[in-house]
Amino acid sequence: MRSLSLGLAFVLAACGADDSPPDVGPPILEAGVDADAMEDAAPTGPRVELGTGTTRFEPISRDGAPELSLVLGPQGGWHIHASTRLYEMDVDRCYLLYELRNQAGEIVNYPAEIILSERRLVREGDHWVRTGDFVILDITMPGGIVGQGMTLEVSARPRAGGVYSAEREITIGAVVDGTSGPNPG
Repeated sequence: MRSLSLGLAFVLAACGADDSPPDVGPPILEAGVDADAMEDAAPTGPRVELGTGTTRFEPISRDGAPELSLVLGPQGGWHIHASTRLYEMDVDRCYLLYELRNQAGEIVNYPAEIILSERRLVREGDHWVRTGDFVILDITMPGGIVGQGMTLEVSARPRAGGVYSAEREITIGAVVDGTSGPNPG
């Protein structure tokens, strides 16, 4: 019996203690530190930022699902406005694609791949800006889509390779007549 106890003691001693710190999960942020702000603090490398606006870039908030107006175009189609900022990539002959998906994940816009060129963009500091793109919806009437939550996504595919995407949750807002102002009915 004594040899069994002595043998067991040798085995336990050979295992040794685990000197690694215990797993305590993800780091805890100090009070007042915004995790989203930390993610966005200093992004680097090729990337895109999704916004709206017809003549200037207007960021789309990450908070909630901001409303984007549904515009009745002059040819009878329906669209929303999208704009994009492109960082640290060759934009000449870069492909840009917008997709609008409903809550079931179905794409509800006509596919449109835009081929960029520097002369059709504006340089602002460390990035390029493209404004006033139409995301044309595959609908005949706005009734079933106004007030609905959607996901708007932009993807950029530069010639050098890679795909850089950004998306935002939005709500399809008020109907606007694209040729004469707000639609009264």
